[in-house]
Amino acid sequence: MRKKTRDFNFNMGNAAVELKIPWYKKIWDFLRARVRLKIILPYLSLTLLVMLVGVYLLTSLIAGSHGERLNNQLQQSGVVVSTVLARREVTHREFTRRIEFTEGFRVALSEKDVELIEELVTPIISAESTEFILIVDEEGQPLLHMIRQEGEYIEVQKPFILEYMWIIRDLLELGPANSDPKVALGLHPETNAYYYFTAIPVLVDDGEKLAGVITVGTSLDSLLALFKSNASADVTVYLEQGKAIASTFEALVAEDDIDELLLNLSLPPAVYEKALGDINNTQLREWEIEERDYRLAIGAL
Repeated sequence: MRKKTRDFNFNMGNAAVELKIPWYKKIWDFLRARVRLKIILPYLSLTLLVMLVGVYLLTSLIAGSHGERLNNQLQQSGVVVSTVLARREVTHREFTRRIEFTEGFRVALSEKDVELIEELVTPIISAESTEFILIVDEEGQPLLHMIRQEGEYIEVQKPFILEYMWIIRDLLELGPANSDPKVALGLHPETNAYYYFTAIPVLVDDGEKLAGVITVGTSLDSLLALFKSNASADVTVYLEQGKAIASTFEALVAEDDIDELLLNLSLPPAVYEKALGDINNTQLREWEIEERDYRLAIGAL
């Protein structure tokens, strides 16, 4: 008789304890298990290092090239300003020659015919919108003295003081021996404004006699507008040991603050003298104007 047996299946539950593994160890275990990554990782690190060095060098080059471009732009602006001033002088010379060679003018100047001089010259200066004209005889006595203000010509009636216009005085003292034009930047006592003057002697009798001097001028305000529009830069003009006398920066402040602005823009005398003494080199300086940083190129015109 066969005995019956019973099968007993014991299902025992497994108790598992979950251990927390740090995240960096998991990454390290993952990398260790990948042979390919072991080969790539050093090259990847080197690539990242080269990239960082490249970014640094590129940034340095961009910053350096930007500064160099700014310096070049400043120097180019200085050249443009000098060119504009030279062209203005040429315009002055051509204008004075036009007056000189007007039919009847030399005779009127020699005879000191004030009415005829005014009749001959007024249409010319009106057509050219000349801002200043002064015609004197060989003794320095004014025969025609007119200034353009607010679109109208005003004839200056006050006695003319020759000391204000040293270029005229020098030409009268030299006489017919020197017929070269003279230029100067000076303050006109009537308008208390600065002008860029060009004076040309008028010779008669085949150059043997000085009949007088014609002086024309352009206001400094007009020149500053030309400088800025052509040079695309702000321009400041200095005289008298570095004193700033006019600047396009004046447009940034109220009229009552212009004197203070010009005082802040003025240069130390040593810097001014150095600029005049070395006309072939341009000095570069950093300057804060109206709470903004600027780079200035300082040079002689």
